[in-house]
Amino acid sequence: MSQADHDRLLFVTASAPLTLREEAFVQDELTEMVRLGVSFEVAPMRRRLASPNAAAVESGLADRVHNHGIFDLQILVGALGQLVSHPVRVTKLLITVVMQAGGRRNALTNILSFPKALWLGGTANKNRVSHIHAYWLAHTATTAMIAAELAGCRWSASGFRWDIDANNCLDSKISRASFIRVADEFGQQLIIARAASLRVEVPIVLIRTGVDIPDETSTVEEVLRNFCCAGAFVEKKAQRLLVDAFAAVRAIHPQARLELFGDGELRQQVEDHVNRLGLAGAVTFHGTVPLEELRRHLRRRPITVLPSIITEDGQQEGIPVILIEAMANRSPVISTHTGAIDHLVTEGCGVLVDPGSCDDLADAMRRVLEEDSAEIDAQCERAYQRVGTEFRLASTAARLVDLCRSNSGPD
Repeated sequence: MSQADHDRLLFVTASAPLTLREEAFVQDELTEMVRLGVSFEVAPMRRRLASPNAAAVESGLADRVHNHGIFDLQILVGALGQLVSHPVRVTKLLITVVMQAGGRRNALTNILSFPKALWLGGTANKNRVSHIHAYWLAHTATTAMIAAELAGCRWSASGFRWDIDANNCLDSKISRASFIRVADEFGQQLIIARAASLRVEVPIVLIRTGVDIPDETSTVEEVLRNFCCAGAFVEKKAQRLLVDAFAAVRAIHPQARLELFGDGELRQQVEDHVNRLGLAGAVTFHGTVPLEELRRHLRRRPITVLPSIITEDGQQEGIPVILIEAMANRSPVISTHTGAIDHLVTEGCGVLVDPGSCDDLADAMRRVLEEDSAEIDAQCERAYQRVGTEFRLASTAARLVDLCRSNSGPD
């Protein structure tokens, strides 16, 4: 980190650290920046909590947070001040984020975010922010783009998967950002192709989603001969397919259990399916839990399964954080050849099958369940070494900070 200490960064998040469950990996990255001694502020767009969570308070991250709701009086007064001071510029920005939103939902989120974006522009200017970085390419990046335009500084964004697919003013963001960080090769290819179609030369930088890798000397517990799946209950995660595969496995191994973490629009459908199959006693729905609780479960080394598919409208995974976390905790992993998962679970580090096949998934689950423990340990050790090379939180956070600092200053 070679830039001068006076460089001050501003990070825009969806809700971290004003939340207990969302954006855990974002909070981890910001917390690591606190440890690195980086000078920065955080502006969450929404408040899930009235104040930063306990982990943020303990780490000191809470001291960097602008804790204001979208329609707080301070926000509205600041937005009005920007409108009065820069009426033409503000009007043009509003037209851009509505007309180029790519859909009604995007337009609505941009309109709701607009007052806070105006206020943030004034705040960034007052606090002499040198660079604004948004997590996600959706409404958070819309906010960063507007705020940077008003503050006269440069900005950037981290794009993952759903937010790229959301296509929220994506052309404008690619054209105006100083760089875009992506977490996987699949997302990188999508943004590079989009930039090429616009004839825009913008750095598209691959920086992995980092996790806190346990020390090599940490105790490795016995493999828990149960299955675990964590993720939102949405179509591409394919939890119902996993339940079908688990039913086939349990017919041979009646002691097997499946533990599901997460919530979402399809959870009730999956619960109903579990009940129809008579598996209620063997499947546990934990809901969404804090990341540290999930990590405690992973340290027991269950067989972590993520049966992701490619949906009819083309949605698929990038590199799921749950697989990185599982490998970091030496939990055996089973997943599918979708998105960028192959770039994480390389040969010898886990089992990958073709997406959408219940038979192939069940066969893989049986094989891992029945595998010799020494071979499982060797596979898990290779997986642990794999994530340690590219997905270590201290390295990924430092790289992002260096990139923001090297792109600091007036726009």
